[in-house]
Amino acid sequence: MKVFGRVFLYCLLGVFLIFYLFPVFWIFQISVKMPKEALASPPIWLFIPTAKNYVALASSGFLKSVMNSMIAATVPTFLALLIGAPAAYGLARLRTKRKEDISFYILSTRMVPPITILFFYYLIFTKLGLIDTLSGLVIIYLAIDLPLAIWLLKGFFEEVPQEVDEAAMIDGCGRIQILIRVVLPLVKSGLIVTALLCILFNWSEFLFALTLTDLDARTAPVAIFQFLAFGRIQWGLLSSAGIVTLLPVVVILFVIRKYLVRGMTLGITK
Repeated sequence: MKVFGRVFLYCLLGVFLIFYLFPVFWIFQISVKMPKEALASPPIWLFIPTAKNYVALASSGFLKSVMNSMIAATVPTFLALLIGAPAAYGLARLRTKRKEDISFYILSTRMVPPITILFFYYLIFTKLGLIDTLSGLVIIYLAIDLPLAIWLLKGFFEEVPQEVDEAAMIDGCGRIQILIRVVLPLVKSGLIVTALLCILFNWSEFLFALTLTDLDARTAPVAIFQFLAFGRIQWGLLSSAGIVTLLPVVVILFVIRKYLVRGMTLGITK
């Protein structure tokens, strides 16, 4: 019965894996087909792969948009962790008046629908000359990532026993030293999970990037739409752009997979 249950479990996992990976496989096989083969009905399963779509994609300037996405995803994440870690530690450890109200106010900034503040950002950025600049995207994404980083890190810091801080104080450490030398190494997995969530949001964000950028600072999700035109869809370039956009996320998830599991389960046994 144990063997049967294990086989059934693996079969079930295999079905779910095929279900979730089939769209990715379908996009990939279109990206390595010629136009006539990609639009054939019924689908052509035996064909000679070609890299023409990826070569054309590189010459279209799409890689510049990918680099813009990398900058717009990583820089705000780094700043959010740099600013959010001390703020979260203060909320988790220090006794301040109306601490819960402050925490809720920070969280409430994530409850505002982006479409309601987009117009005001556009007016402000127009006055400041930040339209179609990576600096403008960094500012917006930082404003969005920071509340998320503070709330997640606050939960991770609260899982570290207070006695750890007290022992460090006996050794002569100040609050900043405790945070940097003691607490942060203990919640390294939580930091990675927080950074990953911020990067995933920034990487896939579309509304602000579409409205506040043009040619110089547009990101990959916005650049993909150049292959969609009225009455014509460049399926080969569209599919190859989707694979190129997906690849960095897959690599990041593969590299940090062990930290991701630890971060998601941090404090669960407690």
